[in-house]
Parts: sequence; structure tokens; C-alpha cells
Amino acid sequence: MKLIEVKKDAVVNSSRNEYNPKEWSKRVESYCKYGNVLFYKEDSRENYYVVYSLEDGLRFIQEIGYSSALSSNGFKIASIRNDGEFCTRLFNVGSKVGLAENTKENRKKLATMSAKYGLIFTNNL
Repeated sequence: MKLIEVKKDAVVNSSRNEYNPKEWSKRVESYCKYGNVLFYKEDSRENYYVVYSLEDGLRFIQEIGYSSALSSNGFKIASIRNDGEFCTRLFNVGSKVGLAENTKENRKKLATMSAKYGLIFTNNL
């Protein structure tokens, strides 16, 4: 999928707010409390995504929706290339390929990788 960076106002005023404008605006604004927030729109659809930094420094991407849920799923590396192409990949851990477990220790490691290399992660895309 291809992502295009957009301003917060474009997300708030998008056609996604027609169902429940107040709730949609509240959902979008809820991400602004985090650091280094960037909003994206999927090129061919009305889907919106947000990249943000958590307090521990972990850079995270997720789709913006009316509902949200906490997840204990493992993490994948996510990237948005210069041409806007979004992709995810699994971790190479020794001879295994898979998700990085969602543990306190791993979150610290991923936060360090975010700070050092600008990496972003996801556990729901």
C-alpha cells in the first residue's frame, strides 16, 4: 500500500468523520499528546494512519479508527519508503524469523532502535 503524508486537519475533516464527527475528531486528537506525530492517508482508499513516539521512545504506527484495543501481539518492523510505499517485515532472531515479543525488555530494545535508526514498529498492521 502507498501512504501520503497529510496534515492533521485533513484527517479530522476527511469523509471518515461523517459517521460521528465528534468521536472521529476526538480519536485523531488523542494521538497529538504523543511526540513527533505524523499522519498519513492510504493513496487509494480513505484509510488513515498515524506514526508517533511513545513516552519510552518507541516509534509506532497504527491505523486510525473509531475503536481501538490494546494488543499484546508481537512487533514487526514497519517502514514508509521515500516513494510512500508502506511495508512490514519480521525480525531475524538467530535462525528464526518472527515477531519480537511484546515484553518490557523488548520494548526498551525497540525504543533504542527507534532513537538510533529512526525505525518504526507495529503490532497490528
